[in-house]
Amino acid sequence: MEGPEAERLCRGVYQVVSRRVSEGELEDVLRELPAELRALWPAPLVDEVARHEAQDRFRAER
Repeated sequence: MEGPEAERLCRGVYQVVSRRVSEGELEDVLRELPAELRALWPAPLVDEVARHEAQDRFRAER
């Protein structure tokens, strides 16, 4: 399966998973996903993970 149907199903799975798994666990999962799959998650959580990753990079550079 490819294209819009695959994307729709993937987003649906992500919505269900995000309701059943704690935010901290979801952040751990998102950090491991390739960018293409991460982009399909609901935006608020993806934005939060990106913010945490930026903070981690900043701390590592210091």
